[in-house]
Amino acid sequence: DDVDPGDGEEQGEEHVERLPCTDEPARLGPQDFVIIALKAHAICGVVESIVPLLGAETTIVTASNGSTPRRQSDLRLRGR
Repeated sequence: DDVDPGDGEEQGEEHVERLPCTDEPARLGPQDFVIIALKAHAICGVVESIVPLLGAETTIVTASNGSTPRRQSDLRLRGR
């Protein structure tokens, strides 16, 4: 059976979107989506710099991992 991808593209066709990147978020202005993909302990260091990216309708997506330094020391104290 053929599967209809639902977006009019042929199966197997690849679509590449070139997104703007910068180390100065204020230059980009408000965005539809802001994706934060950092270790958990690094998020606090970028909060102020992403404020210019946020508009009334901006969705923030987070993908973080890692333990905070305090949590890591708690685990060591418990012998884990």
